[in-house]
Amino acid sequence: MIKTIDIAWLGGILEGEGYFTLKQGKYPQIGLDMTSEDIV
Repeated sequence: MIKTIDIAWLGGILEGEGYFTLKQGKYPQIGLDMTSEDIV
């Protein structure tokens, strides 16, 4: 089971470094662009 703290961590990373888009106009896609490998 996923811990609440892990969901909060992911939300923080995605809020700062991530993006949400629709691929081909209809498929949800979540991306993350960052250079700090130790975080991801």
